[in-house]
Amino acid sequence: MTNLKKYATEGRVERLMKINKIISFLLCVSLVMCFCANTAFAEDNEILKIFDFEKIENISEYPEFSGTSNSSKGVSSAVSDGVFTIGKHASATHSMYVDFTQYIGEKTTYSVKLDIMPSFASGKNFMVRFGAIIQLVSKGNGKYVIQRMTDGKFVTENQTEFTFSDLTSGLAFAVKDKTTVDAFYVKNGELTLIYGDMEYVENSSTKAGNLGFTFNKSADGDISMDNVTLSDGALKISDPDPDEPVNDITKFEFTNISTDIFADEGETLNLPVTAEATSGIGKNEVYIDGEIYETLTDAPYVITLQNIDRGSVTVTAKAISANGSESEISANVNFEGVDNAYTVFEDSDFADGEGNVLKSGISMYSRRGTVKKDTADQDRGTSLFVGADIPDTSYSSSDIPYIDIPLKSTSGRVNISYDLYIDKKDSSGRKTMVLRLSNDKDTNIVRFTNSEMKLLNNLVMEYSEGKWYHFSVKADTVQNTVSVFVNGVPYFCKSMLSSSNSDGNQSLKLLRLYGPGEENAGFTAIDNIKVTGFYDLPSVTDLAEENGKIYAKLSSGIFAGSIDESTVCLKNSKGKDVLLENVYYDESKTSVVITPAKKLVPSAKYTVEISENAMIADGVYFGEKVLYEFNAKSDTVEVSAYNVSVSGGICKGEVSVKNTSDNKITVFAVMALFDGTKCEKMRIEPITLEKGETKTAVLQGERGSADCAQIYIYSDVFASKLLGEIFKKSF
Repeated sequence: MTNLKKYATEGRVERLMKINKIISFLLCVSLVMCFCANTAFAEDNEILKIFDFEKIENISEYPEFSGTSNSSKGVSSAVSDGVFTIGKHASATHSMYVDFTQYIGEKTTYSVKLDIMPSFASGKNFMVRFGAIIQLVSKGNGKYVIQRMTDGKFVTENQTEFTFSDLTSGLAFAVKDKTTVDAFYVKNGELTLIYGDMEYVENSSTKAGNLGFTFNKSADGDISMDNVTLSDGALKISDPDPDEPVNDITKFEFTNISTDIFADEGETLNLPVTAEATSGIGKNEVYIDGEIYETLTDAPYVITLQNIDRGSVTVTAKAISANGSESEISANVNFEGVDNAYTVFEDSDFADGEGNVLKSGISMYSRRGTVKKDTADQDRGTSLFVGADIPDTSYSSSDIPYIDIPLKSTSGRVNISYDLYIDKKDSSGRKTMVLRLSNDKDTNIVRFTNSEMKLLNNLVMEYSEGKWYHFSVKADTVQNTVSVFVNGVPYFCKSMLSSSNSDGNQSLKLLRLYGPGEENAGFTAIDNIKVTGFYDLPSVTDLAEENGKIYAKLSSGIFAGSIDESTVCLKNSKGKDVLLENVYYDESKTSVVITPAKKLVPSAKYTVEISENAMIADGVYFGEKVLYEFNAKSDTVEVSAYNVSVSGGICKGEVSVKNTSDNKITVFAVMALFDGTKCEKMRIEPITLEKGETKTAVLQGERGSADCAQIYIYSDVFASKLLGEIFKKSF
């Protein structure tokens, strides 16, 4: 469902599904499917059954579908906006089937076609079966190599990488006389034969007349599908029109980058494109939201985006070959605002401080190697080197040199930029940059080997010795994501920041650069380091009471050093300060922790107040107060609502009480009417509550001369224990 939601946000799935529904309607009317030139269903094909999921809300109500859920195997499914999605997220093999046997009957030649959008990590695979078995192996970025089952083994006879990035792509199978099966790739209605004349098989796993999907044990992912169509007769590829030019574009794709990109408004982005055609590429036209942006005529083709305002745009590239063939690819870029930005850290001259700590706060650990200031090239000037001149053998080989760049417990959205220089390739794999969270868990940003640099998710890129590379790392501790840009190229966007930060409750501690500690391994140089944070005024999103402490969870991290009794207070319902024993900020829980000197009155109203002088970051003040009102916890009851009204000389009091204990209890609601300080009348109502039950007590009586009403909740009729605050209303 993740991908479906993603595309829906961008407005793409909605448009695609509308198109698909129109096509399905035409199929039902005419019983004929017409494709673009060169491909078609056989003209006499009869539509036997269509599942377009437009009116399906609960797939379990359809007996044709089996294996759509299994909690032990992490299998779940859902229909949303006319699209059926099944996913598996556990270490177990699972199969799902669509049974067409009742519609096939005695027929021996028939076909099935479906729109499909799988979402699997690179290297993961799943099987699709319909009289024969094929396996789709993910190559990343929506591309899959398709294998066929031969003699019980999967073989890759077709090396083509097929794209399934949205629901305009699909698969089709044609069973011929229950003897052979053809498998097709479908794109915008056009059929491309993947494997022909595969042996027809019937067994317990490849069930006759069943369209099956098998998630392999290690393959966690989702498969979204639409317009699952069963037809009488086989599929065929029509004879080509001799007057129709053949599309000779053999390859057209974005080169090793994400096609869903998150950048900053105004940021320069470079999007490399690979375009190949047998007649040669004439030009690449680039459009932004349908408007021409630039035309590229010379390889290497790089789309350069500059000065784009905030908001989401669709970048479309159209390749046109020398013979006039065309092909399109698209990427979605969301330019985020840069309001409320502040500098967390910056250093480009690396001034000396005390001991092993520079003036800026960078800590240097030479250990087996060397950390020093030096010059990699004259134009750039001073940089910070991490490597080894002559190894210090008093340290072990694992004690490699490194530097720590402080990130000051910054949380939320954070941009980190720096320049890296590798003077020599080596096989140690020690030249590494990692991002460390406040819980001391690391996310690897880049690792350099003797042949390549490895980025997030093991994306491999070539690099050169003696060359500077500009890195931009965009982290978000709340969304738990990190993106890496190299020289403006978005090589990877929105990867998981750390498996130990799944709840987004950590902050950024430091950026660490490791260097080699071996002779002749060269060095890594770093320069122009800048860390930028973005802030919104935090709010209290939740509050809990545990062991005499109050935990006020904030929407984003703040500067811990600014939180104490001078910037945080607790007020009772009358606006008076409650005496506090201690106040501090817990970074791991993103919470202000308050310890009252005395136990709070159960169910009474209190307000947490964080001063405008608290800091989002060092030197960045809130600027206004943050308030959060709550009712203190009660071990017995919780008063959820109350009201007092006077009408026709009758005073009516209402109070709602919830049993928060583990037992059945009886408590007593009391309404006292006062004339000044004199209690004139009193009404008592017992309330019996089961565990977790809520009831509303109604108390009423003649007002008389009373000018004030007070409502109490007591533990017993003798009023020995008050359960919560006194609710008061004057007339």
